[in-house]
Amino acid sequence: MPRRQPSPQPPSSAPRTTNDGRPSATTLPTSSRVEANALADLKIEKAAVEGERRVFEADLDPVKYLATLLGAAAEVVFQWFILAVALLLDRPAVIL
Repeated sequence: MPRRQPSPQPPSSAPRTTNDGRPSATTLPTSSRVEANALADLKIEKAAVEGERRVFEADLDPVKYLATLLGAAAEVVFQWFILAVALLLDRPAVIL
């Protein structure tokens, strides 16, 4: 009796699809896991950026408070603050 030839299997790296081109049911859980991992990575990255933003805003809070007290724009107060710090702490740079 002749042996039956096994049907050719697609390579394991090739996506498995049905005859009409849709992904097979066995590949859907795998792709959803991949998408879930990508989403989790993006959420972690977003949380890190949000943390950095909060630290930066906390650094500028005294300047914002001073701007509110003076009734001026925060950018103008920040420029004057930088100038005052430069004049007080870096006298040789002013002399040059």
